[in-house]
Amino acid sequence: MGSGLTAAAQAEPFAMSDSTVTACIGELTDSGGPNEAYGNNENLTFTIDAGAPLEVGFFGAIDIEAAAPGSGLLFDFLVLYDGPTTNAPVLDTLFGSISSPPNYTTQGALTVQFVSDASAQPQGFHLFWSANPPPPTPTMTNLDGPG
Repeated sequence: MGSGLTAAAQAEPFAMSDSTVTACIGELTDSGGPNEAYGNNENLTFTIDAGAPLEVGFFGAIDIEAAAPGSGLLFDFLVLYDGPTTNAPVLDTLFGSISSPPNYTTQGALTVQFVSDASAQPQGFHLFWSANPPPPTPTMTNLDGPG
């Protein structure tokens, strides 16, 4: 691993792919990276398992092709799961243009699933995470002596 915060802050963001990472701090973009549109017909699952709860947020707006008006059918979407698989509870399902996406806190791992159809690829998303480890358990000292 690198030297913690400094190395992670200078690292390139991960691009959406079928993979699992254990980085305590990082960034994830759609498959097009931070400056390009995402691809057609994607169904990718990215898991972040840093061994601690995660604080998750987004850089800027989310721009993901939404549903056909009145159809209720999603074209493209991003699902955030509070756990290490897509069987974990859903934190949120994101699509459309969201100028100020919310922040999230997980119980542990975060699984990100991104699905796109065969048309229209907007800018997508750029999220970041930071592990929030619990405070260390204080050591117990047993003092034997007069008291």
